[in-house]
Amino acid sequence: MRGILCRPVRVKVDRMLSCAAVGGPSTLAAQMSALIDKYPPDELMVTGMIHDQAAGIRSFEIAAEVIWGL
Repeated sequence: MRGILCRPVRVKVDRMLSCAAVGGPSTLAAQMSALIDKYPPDELMVTGMIHDQAAGIRSFEIAAEVIWGL
């Protein structure tokens, strides 16, 4: 990403991704726990940019399992 984006755009992308959790169940749980500890939210919003419908549904299932386990 560093060689593709100009600095102002990279700074904005890095800022947006600093509040994101991405990965498998254990990675997602660790990242979400850290975000919740840092910014005690009133709610969590889960989104997915997944074009394959079955994969998108599975992604939300994993997120739900992780959230319920926190």
